[in-house]
Order: sequence, then C-alpha cells, then structure tokens
Amino acid sequence: MNQKYAVPALDRAHAVMALLAEEPYVWKLSDLSRRLEISKSTLFSLLSTLERLRWIDRDRNETYALGSVMGDFGGAYFRQYDLIDQ
Repeated sequence: MNQKYAVPALDRAHAVMALLAEEPYVWKLSDLSRRLEISKSTLFSLLSTLERLRWIDRDRNETYALGSVMGDFGGAYFRQYDLIDQ
C-alpha cells in the first residue's frame, strides 16, 4: 500500500490495539509508550479517545484491554458473510 496517504494516528492506534489484543490488561500508559516508542502525551490523548469510543477499556490498575465495541465490530464483520455457503 502507498504510504503517501497514511494517517499516523491510525497507525499508532493500530499498534496499540494489536498489542492489547495479544496481552489484555498487562500494559499501562508508560509501558505502552516505551514499547511502541510513542510519547506519553501523544499516547495519553490516543488512549483517552479510544477509551471514550469504547475501543479499549482501562481497569482500576490502569492497564488496558480491547473494549466492548471490538466485539460489536467483530460481529458485524462476520454478518457480512454467509458462512454456510463458504
């Protein structure tokens, strides 16, 4: 794909989501910042937005996991296909 039209914020969000999918409720803001090499201030804004959209959840230990909207998206994805026919 052509990187000319890439949106860096979406690339960063994808990296966060992929990591949280692999290891839910393990990563805190500072850990994610170091691992993904994203500044804490940028990452804080990104995580806050993802949390507001319910794409991620944060627990009382300040760790993150995928949010409930991801289940909605997954269900919508599979409803596009007739799995019996395939």
